[in-house]
Amino acid sequence: MTPATVERFAAGREVQPADVLALAQEHGVRMVDFKFTDIPGTWQHLGLSIHALDEEAFTEGLGFDGSSIRGFQEIAESDMVLIPDAASAVIDPFHEEKTLSIVCNVIDPITRERYSRDPRYVAHKAERYLVETGIADTVFMGPEAEFYVFDHAAFDQQANTAFYEVESDQAYWNRGRGFGARNGDSNLGYKIRSQQGYFPTPPLDTHGDIRGQMVIEMERMGIRCEFHHHEVGSAGQAEINVRFATLLRMADNLQLQKYVVKNVARRFGKTATFMPKPLYEENGSGMHVHQSLAKDGENVMYDFQGYGQLSREALNYIGGLLRHGKALMAFCAPTTNSYRRLVPGYEAPVNLMYSQRNQAARVPPAGPLVQPVPGVLRAAHGGARRDPEPDRPRESPGRRRVRAPGGRAGEDRPRAGVAGGGPGCPRGGPRVPAEGRGVHGGPDRDVDRLQAPRGGGPGAAAAASVGVRAVLRRVRARLVLLGCWLR
Repeated sequence: MTPATVERFAAGREVQPADVLALAQEHGVRMVDFKFTDIPGTWQHLGLSIHALDEEAFTEGLGFDGSSIRGFQEIAESDMVLIPDAASAVIDPFHEEKTLSIVCNVIDPITRERYSRDPRYVAHKAERYLVETGIADTVFMGPEAEFYVFDHAAFDQQANTAFYEVESDQAYWNRGRGFGARNGDSNLGYKIRSQQGYFPTPPLDTHGDIRGQMVIEMERMGIRCEFHHHEVGSAGQAEINVRFATLLRMADNLQLQKYVVKNVARRFGKTATFMPKPLYEENGSGMHVHQSLAKDGENVMYDFQGYGQLSREALNYIGGLLRHGKALMAFCAPTTNSYRRLVPGYEAPVNLMYSQRNQAARVPPAGPLVQPVPGVLRAAHGGARRDPEPDRPRESPGRRRVRAPGGRAGEDRPRAGVAGGGPGCPRGGPRVPAEGRGVHGGPDRDVDRLQAPRGGGPGAAAAASVGVRAVLRRVRARLVLLGCWLR
C-alpha cells in the first residue's frame, strides 16, 4: 500500500517537490489543499486542482489576500504569498475527492522574506534562537491537548437574548431522561457521574470507538500516538497523547491533531471542542506540555542525582518560566474562558510554582493554544541564560504531569519529572547563592523573595518562607478578583 505521507513515500530521502507530485499520482489525487495558521492559531486553507500544481509552486509560491486573515495585513498591503512545505504533504481523508494537504509558510511578495506574524515562522525563530544560545541544539515538546465531544452544541447572542447549550448522552444530567415515556429511545442508565469520567469502561464510555478512529487517522497522517482515554469531565471529555517531537514539527502535528479530532467527530455526527471551560462545575480542557532540551543527542535536563532527576539547566529553565509567568499568560491563557478553567477544585493549575507531583503546580499554566510554545521556550531560555533557580518546591500527593524524555534524546525511555521532587536531592532543591542574585535586574520583589538565600540562620529561612506565602496569597487574590469581575 502506498504511504499517505510524503516522508514515508520518500523512504528517508530529503523530500523534494517531485516526490509530492509522485505521491499525488500514486494516490490518484484530484485536489490540493494548502493550509496555514493565523494569529489566533486557527488553520486557514485554500484549494487548487492538481492539474495546476507544478514544482515551480514550491519556490515561487501562491498568492492570497492577507487583509482578510485575522491579524495579518491592512487592505493597502494585502498581497501575501504562501510557500508550500513539501515535507508536510499528506493525503487528507476528509474530502469526497482524493485530496493532498500541504502546510505552507507565509512570505512577503516584495521582499520574499518570511512573514513576522506567521506563527510557523515564530516557531522556526525560537528553534534558531535555541541553537544560538549554545545551551542546546534541539527542543522536544509533547503537548497533551484535552477536548470534549458533544452530541449537540448551540449558541447565539442577539440584541434581546443570549444563550448556549450543549448535550451529551454520557452526561449525568440525562439520568432521568425518558421518565414516564414508553415510546422512543430507552434510557439505559449508563451515565457518568460529575467529575467521574477518568478511565471508565464501556458501556459508560461510549466514545472508545470514536477516539480509536481518531488515532487511526492520525497515525495514517504521520502522527505517532500513545494513549487515548476518557478524561475526568462527565460529558465526553477525552485526551489523545501523541509522541513528543521537535517544536516546529509538534506545532504542525498539534494543528493536524485538532483537525482530525474535529472531523472524525463530525463523521460520527458529533462535535468536538478544545474550548478551555465549556461546562460549569466540570473539569476544563488544558494542554500540559512536556518539555526537554537536548544537545548532541544528550538530554540536557536529565540528572539522576538532581532534584526530581533534574539537572541545573532544567531548574534554571523552570526559573525562567516562573520569572516570566505573568507575561506568558497573555499567550497561554488569552481568553476570559481560560480563567473559568483556572480555578481550584478541577485539577487546573492555580499556583505559579513547581513540584514533582502536585497537580495544582504548573510551570506555567497553559490553555489549549499553539502559539504559547515559542514564548514559553524563549522565557525558559532566558532563565537558563540568566541562571535563576526557583525556590524549594511544595510537595503533596498527586499524579506526575510535567515531564521530560529521559536519557538520550529521542529514545523510548521513561520520562523524568520536570516539575520535580524526590530522593535524588535530600536538601530539598538547590537555591541561588546570595552573590548570584545580582543577575536579576530591576526591583522584582517577588523574585527577590523566592530566591532569598538559605543561609543566615532561622530568621533568613523564615523570611523566605513568608515571602513565598505572600506571593502565593497575592496571586490567589488576583485570580479571585478577576474571576468575580468576569462573572
